Amino acid sequence: MLRREWLYLIVALALLPFMITGDSLWMDEGDTWQFAMQRNFNDWLLLLHHDGGADCQMPLGMFVAWMGGKTLGLSEWQLRAVNLFWGALTLIVMARIGRRLQVPWLPLFFALQPFFWFYTNEARPYAQQITFGAIILLSLVQFIQNRGQGLLWAVTFTIGSVLLCCASMIAPALIAATATVGGIIAYRNGWKIERRCLQVILLGAVSLLPVGYYYIETLIRGAKGVTFWGIDFRYLVYIAYEVSGALGLGPSVVHLRELALRPGGPSPGEIIVQCGLAFFLLAIIALIFFIAIRDRRRNDNPYLLPLLFIFLIEVAVLFTAGLAIHKAFWPRHYSPAFPFYVTALALALGSLVASQRRLNQILPLLMLGLLIAAMIEIRFGPEHQKEDYRWASGQALRFVQQGKDVWWCGAGAASNYYGITFNTRQPGQGEIYLVAQHNWDGKFPFKFSNVESLAPDEVFITRADIHDRNGAVRKFIHDAGYRLEVSRGSFEIWSR
Repeated sequence: MLRREWLYLIVALALLPFMITGDSLWMDEGDTWQFAMQRNFNDWLLLLHHDGGADCQMPLGMFVAWMGGKTLGLSEWQLRAVNLFWGALTLIVMARIGRRLQVPWLPLFFALQPFFWFYTNEARPYAQQITFGAIILLSLVQFIQNRGQGLLWAVTFTIGSVLLCCASMIAPALIAATATVGGIIAYRNGWKIERRCLQVILLGAVSLLPVGYYYIETLIRGAKGVTFWGIDFRYLVYIAYEVSGALGLGPSVVHLRELALRPGGPSPGEIIVQCGLAFFLLAIIALIFFIAIRDRRRNDNPYLLPLLFIFLIEVAVLFTAGLAIHKAFWPRHYSPAFPFYVTALALALGSLVASQRRLNQILPLLMLGLLIAAMIEIRFGPEHQKEDYRWASGQALRFVQQGKDVWWCGAGAASNYYGITFNTRQPGQGEIYLVAQHNWDGKFPFKFSNVESLAPDEVFITRADIHDRNGAVRKFIHDAGYRLEVSRGSFEIWSR
């Protein structure tokens, strides 16, 4: 049995190097690079203090990115390679959980998840947050199996919670959900928690007071992520679409944005054609959970509901918070809760495999086949490649060398990584001007200059819902009669 557990873990670990690519950095990864490139700790700390986005609210991730930049390097592959450590640690923790739950194949099942592949290949802190979520999950399993006795679960829970709070400002949602479910289980079974366990947890909470103060300071100075997307119950479908891995069987994130922003939205026919296979995977997963929950007492599966409830509580809390503050918490924000979902699915899967019913034997095979197909598509499919700032920046620099005037409506940091130096004061011939809603209202002359500016030769635009929220650039392109010269992924190049 032990030899088989090691085999599953080794195969899972062997998959990790194939998850990392040298593809172009995309918008958010450019922000990570800004932290990774700082010359020393004081410069890094200064950037953290002045950052107005959400990166400063993931301080441990930005610190690890800086350390990775110093030790591994700053190429695209090297910036993402730090996730090999977090991925390996996650799989080792999942192997420990699998051993305790008698699901020896859990680390390999985890390594086949498209969501895990997607975020392991991101120079962002989400792979790190998955690791800390897995540690908190391990503490819950230890707590239940030890009936609340012993110090091990308390130490594990405290370590995971402290690290996750340093990695994400929204960590308390998962920590509170785990503690609540654990407390209910202890109360219903009459378990008494030792005082020394509570003391360890209290010590961890006290150590986080400076972290809490820091997060409050970031909120006071106005640091936050983008909040312009509306949020409704369709958003829950998107969470399921990405977390489950169905993303690999349907439209990419970029394509989904285009469909969502289209006036009137996609037609039912388009949804069926483009998302049919993805919805089929979601239906299979829902059916697997339904059968497993229905038969949980017969199959002696006491962990299934607690783990699934914790994931669902996390979704409910962030969804409710999103409604209150008009901010969409994207599937990546659920990274710490992802191990809870995968372990619950593995337990449900195991109960079906142990059954003698034919349908219960077919469903796991169907789901596994679709997950592997989605995983391969996420990694190798051109539909799911990242925003190609490398290509777009090269095109813009080529136009400048030809003496053309270029407007750039996109992220600044990712473009800087590929050698673009922007003129942010006013447009000029043979320069790349960073045009955005904060420096242009769509009218001539520019509000900061009394000089009438010539229309540019080329306009680059990507993710207009982010970079051209007031529609000024798109209106200018339309009114001035520009033609679409090239479209590649989310990038468009317009020429006159």
